Amino acid sequence: MVRDTFQDGRIRVHEEVVTSLDGKPINVLVHTAPVRGVEGEISGVIEMSANITKIANCNATHFHRPPDQLHLTRFKGADQRVGRRDLSG
Repeated sequence: MVRDTFQDGRIRVHEEVVTSLDGKPINVLVHTAPVRGVEGEISGVIEMSANITKIANCNATHFHRPPDQLHLTRFKGADQRVGRRDLSG
C-alpha cells in the first residue's frame, strides 16, 4: 500500500489482521496518505494503523460471522469495509 501511494498519490484504507507479541490476532484499519512538498511533489508517505479488534468482534457477534468474513463497502474511494446482514427473512 505504501509503495502504491508513493507511486500514484492516492489515499488508501484497508483492514488487516496482525499478530501481537503474545500471539493474539489484532484487527487493524490501515491508512496511507502521501506527504507533498511545496510544489505538490510526493516527498513521502505516512501510514497510520488503528486497532479495531473490539469493533470487529462486536460486528462478528452482531452479524453472527467471524471478523475475517465481514464484507466492506467503499468509502471515499478507499477499500474500507463494514459488515452486512440479510434482513429479508
